[in-house]
Amino acid sequence: MNHLLKIAILVIGITSCKKADTLPTTPTEISGIIADDKGRPIHNVEFELWGTKKAGPINRAPTFSSRSTSDSSGRYERSVIVPNETEIINFAITEGNNFDNYVEINGAYQPFKTISQSPDLKNTYFKIGKKNILNFKRTKQ
Repeated sequence: MNHLLKIAILVIGITSCKKADTLPTTPTEISGIIADDKGRPIHNVEFELWGTKKAGPINRAPTFSSRSTSDSSGRYERSVIVPNETEIINFAITEGNNFDNYVEINGAYQPFKTISQSPDLKNTYFKIGKKNILNFKRTKQ
């Protein structure tokens, strides 16, 4: 019985070592301002950031998710661990559907209307394990 227990512990240890490359990286900081088209801050807007990895030929599996709400100055801040296995990082503003949304990437505002239209942040200037600033503009439709 004792011999079987040692083998089980050894197998668990080997399995854990194989997954060491998927352990989380250092925290990634995300902050920014959510404002209207005139630059006025918008408070109580929920910002969501999440990552995925491949889970088969078509499907994706979540690797992390984080939410933050803008304060009275339109600012939001979040610190999140982004696992190394994360392949795609997306975002959404989940408050109100009667707005056109724009995100500032590389100094220029780009439109996005739905979650599926949000740019993949991992393949832009976004730096994992560093400080990142994402500013948003919203205009009424």
